[in-house]
Amino acid sequence: MRGTRTWEPARTTISLAAALGMMLLVAALIPPSASAQEAGPVTPEFNCVEYRGDGVLAVWFGYDNPTGETVEVEVGDPDNYFEGFSEDRGQPTEFEPGQHEQVFAVTTFSPDSLTWHLLGNSVTGPEDLAGEACDIEEPTLEMTGPAQAEHGENLDYDVTVQTGGFIGDLTVVIPVAPELQIDDVDFDELLGWDDQVISDCTIDHDANEVTCEYFSGHPQEGQHSEEFSATVSVTVTDDRCGTATTDAALSGEAAIASGFYGLDDPIDTAQVNTDIVGCTAGLTVAKAVAGDVAEDATFEFELMCESLEASETFELADGESTTLEVDADQQCTVLEIERGDADSTTYAIDGGDPVSGAEVTVDIPDEGVVEVLFTNTFDPEPVTEVEDDTDEPAPDVLPETGLDLGWLVAIGLLLLATGAALHGRLLARR
Repeated sequence: MRGTRTWEPARTTISLAAALGMMLLVAALIPPSASAQEAGPVTPEFNCVEYRGDGVLAVWFGYDNPTGETVEVEVGDPDNYFEGFSEDRGQPTEFEPGQHEQVFAVTTFSPDSLTWHLLGNSVTGPEDLAGEACDIEEPTLEMTGPAQAEHGENLDYDVTVQTGGFIGDLTVVIPVAPELQIDDVDFDELLGWDDQVISDCTIDHDANEVTCEYFSGHPQEGQHSEEFSATVSVTVTDDRCGTATTDAALSGEAAIASGFYGLDDPIDTAQVNTDIVGCTAGLTVAKAVAGDVAEDATFEFELMCESLEASETFELADGESTTLEVDADQQCTVLEIERGDADSTTYAIDGGDPVSGAEVTVDIPDEGVVEVLFTNTFDPEPVTEVEDDTDEPAPDVLPETGLDLGWLVAIGLLLLATGAALHGRLLARR
């Protein structure tokens, strides 16, 4: 059974000679092995430094007791005390056998100002803090969001930081996918000293990015905010199908000095991939006419797509166009079914070279708009040539009267006959 030995301070009333004689007597009576086992000292140890906020440090101490029994040492000079304005800084008075780390902490602004004296041994806090931080569970970052969404749908991405034992400034940067428009961000409101808000999230609409900053502790109580969460609300605004990737990165810095805790930058990252489905792509059909055609002439088209249960028809006049919403990633056929007696018809896809024909099949991509231009050409009416008759003899007509020559001869003969008859009558009367 382990015993408990109480360490008592030396009595000042005993003379130096008497004390020396007593020590020699004890040494002679007790076997060497037993004397070495019981006389082992309890050694004070410095363990690590922890940040408590606003420049306050917690310096952790422990001890090593190799005696195999519990040693009791009351607080006070010269056997168990701290230098400075107070001998009692919360150190223990019972020291269990073995080595014990982070038994108690003393808060201070300067660790090297703390010196603990224990049974003739002493230890002082470090002057250089590099590498002296307590082992902590580094903060972790998690982000969740929908695996699938449709155009126009409202989505939420939830971001959670588990702070562990870290106390300091933490920052979460969330670059949102370009297919998503940030609407709002809701976050935990953490309070510090005097109920001051120590957390904030802001939206940069130009960069389509959310940044959350907060202090992971309540320094006036020495407590930690074990968790911080934020929800980013977005809307799917891009009508492109595909994967929308949203990232998040967590970084941190203790207020003592950058890198005091030896944390990587970033400490942790997260990513959510959301498949955008049911997107609509664009198919634009335009009409042009070459040649003479009535101003109010219209031309009828028929649209057939793999996703359509039945074909659709529409009309366009010269210079008009229409954009049709169709499902992405399929084939569609456009046919000009009423060409207005055009002599020829061509089509051109996305400004390419004209191809003869009134029917075209196009592939609708995941994004963008396909444009097809139909051009009808109307050839002019043929012109009849007029023959030149200048070398032929003049016709038998009198230009002055326009009467035929045969009629003139008959009339002349009639007049002669009439004149002759009148002349004969005159001669008979004589």
